Amino acid sequence: MHDYLRGTRTDVVVRKKWAPAAYGMADGWNTIARSNPPALESERRAASLENVEAAYPAADARRQASRCLRCNVNTVFDTSKCVACNGCVDVCPESLIRLVKATEVYPDADESAGVMLKDETTCIRCALCASRCPTHAINMKRFEFYTECVAVETRNPKVRYV
Repeated sequence: MHDYLRGTRTDVVVRKKWAPAAYGMADGWNTIARSNPPALESERRAASLENVEAAYPAADARRQASRCLRCNVNTVFDTSKCVACNGCVDVCPESLIRLVKATEVYPDADESAGVMLKDETTCIRCALCASRCPTHAINMKRFEFYTECVAVETRNPKVRYV
């Protein structure tokens, strides 16, 4: 109806954005062991068509979910605020942030300059670096995407205009 009255076509588009994330890991997240969900015993499993794995009880499900590292949350560096205090380097449990001489990355750089490097492939998104940073040069941001209907200024070929 809208397309007919406006003489437009409506398309569904995917939008994306980075949003601030109030993020921290659950207490003891690094000591909570992964446990398998309850399962049928092997004798019963072999002679049955029942589901092999049952659902976790509610309390166990919440405990296991608290181990989640939220892959859509990332550290975002603002290099203009960094004072190279090495706080993030010291606190990183994976030892993936390091301060190196700039000449290791840029051969033509000044000998006295430094560069902060972070290996994103091994980051566990624990947010310790962001909470330790005194200048807020490191922030946790959440990547979000959603769909939205937008009007396109062209006639919809599926609508019969009179």
